[in-house]
Amino acid sequence: MDTELIAYLDERFGKIDERFQKIDERFEKIDQRFEKIDQRFEKMEDTLHLTQVAVEGVRDEVKLLAEGMIGTEEKLSSLSREVTFQYERLQASIAPYYKDLDCRIRLLEERAAREGQAPLDIIRERYGKTS
Repeated sequence: MDTELIAYLDERFGKIDERFQKIDERFEKIDQRFEKIDQRFEKMEDTLHLTQVAVEGVRDEVKLLAEGMIGTEEKLSSLSREVTFQYERLQASIAPYYKDLDCRIRLLEERAAREGQAPLDIIRERYGKTS
């Protein structure tokens, strides 16, 4: 073979080797970037797992809270019915004493007005006879 051809081919293959070297360097940089991305994904997977665990814990707590609220509402409803029942019983037991309260007060007022009056004057007033 011709020396010029060999020199030309060596030069061309040298340039091709340089290009392959640059491509290899680029692939190494890409590999490094992918390693960083993989690390980020691993961190995100760990964070996602921890978040899922925390969400499950919160769900359990919300469920307990809801059950507690239902129990409290039932107790409050029961207490409300009991208080209403007791109020109605108390009202029914007091009603006879105050049913004629107006009448009783009127009688007391009349008695207070007659206080110190002579009994005969009271009888005359009541039956319309004047002396």
